[in-house]
Amino acid sequence: MRRTKLGEAALRDLGFNEKDVTVRYTRLQEVVAFSVESGMVDVGVVNPTVKKQWLEKGNPVIHETKPVPNWSIIVSPRFSEAEVERLRAMLVGLKDSPQGAEALKAISVAEFVPAANVEYVDLLKQIGE
Repeated sequence: MRRTKLGEAALRDLGFNEKDVTVRYTRLQEVVAFSVESGMVDVGVVNPTVKKQWLEKGNPVIHETKPVPNWSIIVSPRFSEAEVERLRAMLVGLKDSPQGAEALKAISVAEFVPAANVEYVDLLKQIGE
């Protein structure tokens, strides 16, 4: 799935008609922030890491999409079900310890949650896939 699909869905959900806006695509998120900051474009859609850097500079954010499933972490089929559950619990529990919370902060992830297929199906419906 292209990340741009989330931005396009957000614009659609906000009521923007695609004929009324000019959409430009970039490969790197940092280019989006630079383009907005330098006045090359009026607005941009960025990931949470770039948003954090943007806010640290004192720049405004006008809208955030609802949280969506983002990263999926897969594991080798060689792991037993007990090992898979232990790893899942460890990732989900990171937010509950000072060291884990600090590690999550360093990678700009609020928390890990167990995967649920319905969330991915709903996301695909939202973006029109």
